[in-house]
Amino acid sequence: MKNYISIMRVQRGLLFLGGIWELIRMPLLFLPLLLVLNPSFHLTTNLALIWLGGPQIFIAAGFILLFFYPDRYGGFAKLLAVGKILQVVTGFGYFLAKSGIIPLSSRTDPEDLRQLLVPLFISIVDLIFFFFLLSYKQPASHDHARAELPGFQETLIEEE
Repeated sequence: MKNYISIMRVQRGLLFLGGIWELIRMPLLFLPLLLVLNPSFHLTTNLALIWLGGPQIFIAAGFILLFFYPDRYGGFAKLLAVGKILQVVTGFGYFLAKSGIIPLSSRTDPEDLRQLLVPLFISIVDLIFFFFLLSYKQPASHDHARAELPGFQETLIEEE
């Protein structure tokens, strides 16, 4: 029982960190992108880019909901895992294409390869959280445990 409790504490901590990571991740991706694609900071371009990244906030909300209400939102873990694997695949795809490993786009100059460290770091952290979500175990429901207590009886009240 002690082992179960410690596993649940670690899981809850990772859920909280996952939510915080998602909130940090968005500016890490969007600020450099905004600087490259919109150096003059046109408001409509910025809003369009943030609008396209809006579903990112859903993943952060999912982690936070799982942290606060694990019994109610335990089913979110698999849906969040799907979102994370999409982030991982696109992140590593971007890294592979820009580094020239897969020749799909213009190759980054060797001196500028350090610019790819942030996307690579983000993708590695995303991969870690993906594996965590795959291994997530929903906590046992308290109502189910109460029903299995010895001596638990149901009382019916009949109206006259």
